[in-house]
Amino acid sequence: MFRTFKIAATIAITALLLAGLAACTTDPTPRLSIQDPWARPAAMGVGTAAIYFTLVNEGNTSDALVDASSDAAESARFHETQMEGNIISMVPVTRIEIPAKGLTELKPGGLHVMLMGLKQDLNNGDTVSVTLRFEKSDEVVVEAEVRAP
Repeated sequence: MFRTFKIAATIAITALLLAGLAACTTDPTPRLSIQDPWARPAAMGVGTAAIYFTLVNEGNTSDALVDASSDAAESARFHETQMEGNIISMVPVTRIEIPAKGLTELKPGGLHVMLMGLKQDLNNGDTVSVTLRFEKSDEVVVEAEVRAP
């Protein structure tokens, strides 16, 4: 009888330890979504257009936006608008961090994706497709509505 109790106690303790380990583990991947993607209207002759959206990460691990591209432009780069005195400048950014359980806003006057060398006009009501590449997550293709701010 003591031996049966010892075996049952060992099984119960092992089960509790395994349940505790399972509760302690976290999903090691980010869970990203892109909210409200939009682009400013722009003429091909101007050559550039800005795209904005909110990156939401519901996962337990941070991620970073590391590259972007669009068929509507020769290249896409990340910029941050900065103001020094009365001078506004666009500062290149190599990556955009997305914290775990957090969000990062790309918005006018801040971070944004800049389409360089536009191949077409972007008029109100159009959509522009942009492929976003992340450090850890799979790439995402978003359709940004062209609209005035």
